[in-house]
Amino acid sequence: MGFNAEFDSFAVLCGPNGAGKSSLFDALRLLRNLGTGDALLGGTGEQDVHGLSFRGGMKRPPRNSLNELSADGHLFDYLVHIEQKADFEKPRIISEKARCDGSPLFERDLDGVRVQRADGNQASFPLDWRQAALAAIQPRGSIAKLTLLQAEIAKLFILRPNPRAMEPESKAEARYPDLSMVNLTSWYRSLFNDQAWANALSESLRSVWPDFLSFNLAPVGLNAKALQLRFAHESGESVLLFSGQLSDGERMLIALYMVRAAIETGARGRCLSTSRTTSLACRSFSRGCFQCANCWTGSINLC
Repeated sequence: MGFNAEFDSFAVLCGPNGAGKSSLFDALRLLRNLGTGDALLGGTGEQDVHGLSFRGGMKRPPRNSLNELSADGHLFDYLVHIEQKADFEKPRIISEKARCDGSPLFERDLDGVRVQRADGNQASFPLDWRQAALAAIQPRGSIAKLTLLQAEIAKLFILRPNPRAMEPESKAEARYPDLSMVNLTSWYRSLFNDQAWANALSESLRSVWPDFLSFNLAPVGLNAKALQLRFAHESGESVLLFSGQLSDGERMLIALYMVRAAIETGARGRCLSTSRTTSLACRSFSRGCFQCANCWTGSINLC
């Protein structure tokens, strides 16, 4: 599957069953998690890629790439080639490379990673086949611009929100939301001290939820906090509700507007979201996740 995508303002990906919508999101999530070091191939962690799914008898090794990804006035190309010969074997990265404005930043194969130094010589080092070189390299000198590519990939959210699974309370902060946004409260905890983000979230919610007043993190146990919302009431007194007392659509609305506020204020990056339940909140979410000032442009090739 190969195509060009320009994420600008609000974008919707649609198509018939089997067209590859889910495959696209899975491939982008794979690129993002490998490129940030959040995942290993063949690992057992929550974010790790335990194995590749061979659908419809297709066993060709996937080659996933981002072409002409724009960041800070530079164009980046990034490609990673993953191999898994059989269902019972673990996947491994057999080739990977990145370029900036047409010049190579690094290349890797089964023998290791090679980086072009400023003096024209090559530096090389071995690397675990399960790990992406993009996340392992410390950018400096002639490859300092690799920092921009690392940052752009880290900003990308791949979300498939499931409001029924969203945690009612949290015992720790989470820097990023997970795929289903189960850790919604943990993510809120990591952002609520960011005044610009908190103000943007509250103001945007009030524009579509007139009786909403504010958020509150209520202690509910040792290091545990629950997300509460304060609403105006006709009696003149405000009412506090835990997020677990809200409907699926209301929880989805909160999740989407948290993402929107993070993008608008620069607290976090870009978002791709897919969920059947998202339609419950999309009518109020008319401006969308993708803002023109924070669009992610380039072409994506999945083969």
